[in-house]
Amino acid sequence: IKVAQFSGEDKGSLIKRTEFGYKSLALSMEQIIHYVQGINETRVMVGNALSRREESLFDFDCFREALVNAFLHTRWEEATPPIFYVFSNRIEVLSYGGLPLGLSKEDFYLGRQKVINESLMKVFSQLGYAETTGYGVPLIVRRYGKEAFDFSESFLQVTIPFAWKINAENAVKKSDLTPKEKTVLDVLKEKPSASRSMIAEATGFNSGSVAYAISSLERKGYIVRSGSKKTGFWIIKE
Repeated sequence: IKVAQFSGEDKGSLIKRTEFGYKSLALSMEQIIHYVQGINETRVMVGNALSRREESLFDFDCFREALVNAFLHTRWEEATPPIFYVFSNRIEVLSYGGLPLGLSKEDFYLGRQKVINESLMKVFSQLGYAETTGYGVPLIVRRYGKEAFDFSESFLQVTIPFAWKINAENAVKKSDLTPKEKTVLDVLKEKPSASRSMIAEATGFNSGSVAYAISSLERKGYIVRSGSKKTGFWIIKE
């Protein structure tokens, strides 16, 4: 099971390929979820009074549903696992198997299910990864439309578009940041002179978490302080 990242909108320039196979499907899925969460940037808009508005790069719940469906509906006996492609403007989830026999596209869009791997569905349900209400596909359709799905005789592809284009090289580098570190970094991008108390107010984190995140970002080379604590500001190194 692979996640491949490309620098542009096509497969012309591969930046990184990460393997998540040779282990249990549950562990592979958890690791892919964590990896892709690292790509899902959040833009933080900070006003004069530090009012805060967030916009995510993509709807992570939709990606998670696409991932779980890919694992559940892949014909594993054919030894063709799902693959995940990350481009500068989208994520593609490609799984082998196509539509289940006897299920129309309209049935599929409405969340009507025909389970291919019943034993796997039972295991995933017990682990809390999946449910049998048919929630996932309609969620993606509501958010991104039916055009998010592409069918062929042997494959099903789900495309999750990004709200803006990303710098793929930076996305790879930022995979070592925790969610709190990413949030603090996003605030500093919008307001480099923000104090720790201002960041705490904007993010909802306590002062200790903010201080730890700033220290970690500085240690990892993402930010550099210019000037004094009172009158200085942070330089973002990207």
